[in-house]
Amino acid sequence: MTLIASLPELAPPVPHAPQAPSAAHARQPFAWTDLRALPLPAAPAVKRRLPSLFAPHSPAAAQFDVLRTRMLGATEERGWKRVGLTQPRNRPAAAFAAANLAFSLARRPSLRVLLVDLDLRTPRLALALGIGRAPELGAAMRDGADLVPAVGRFGDNLAFLGNAVPDPLAGETLQEPRSTGALSALMSDLAPDVTLLVLPPMLEGDAGLAGLPLADTLLMVSDGTSTVPADLKDCDRLNEDGPPILGVVLVEAEA
Repeated sequence: MTLIASLPELAPPVPHAPQAPSAAHARQPFAWTDLRALPLPAAPAVKRRLPSLFAPHSPAAAQFDVLRTRMLGATEERGWKRVGLTQPRNRPAAAFAAANLAFSLARRPSLRVLLVDLDLRTPRLALALGIGRAPELGAAMRDGADLVPAVGRFGDNLAFLGNAVPDPLAGETLQEPRSTGALSALMSDLAPDVTLLVLPPMLEGDAGLAGLPLADTLLMVSDGTSTVPADLKDCDRLNEDGPPILGVVLVEAEA
């Protein structure tokens, strides 16, 4: 799969803080219609970045549709619902692939899809999608905050949780019980059919390794402009005891 991604010329999102749930708070099933609707700006950079949404009949979108169908065939058979997208190095490729795969999945109206940016040290998705308001996700997870109020919705069946503030403690955050508990509570409340987790790069610090247990399976995104075969071999070695790798997606991405 050969596609092009670049960061949009947009203002970065403004952070806001989700609230920690009170001790008396009883979690109830959450209606997706109650999630705040997120508009997608008509900025040319956003349109260029999302062929699965703005050019659904293009060759690029068709490749994401093939990826969607092949991925669902494997995950539904095995009962996997959390798909992590990771990459060897810090590049835009994984975020680009995750966003387009999410919109491709959401074209199936029977599926509820949750897209979460867990690349806490270098968050890209909120900016790339032109979202003007996103949480300081690392701090909120460490506090065990209720993340549902920070989630927005594209259309009826694609929920999105972004991040506005880079987290220098990304590796520590993803290993904290309160963080993983907050994420698990979010998924329990929303009950998505498929969750796409954008994970940190595997070969730059420990955050990538810390994020692996959060996924049932992985899609390894290979940046065609910089990834070398040795990088993929190193990732495979580091993930020896981690979730199975479902496949490798080649994306050419520009910083």
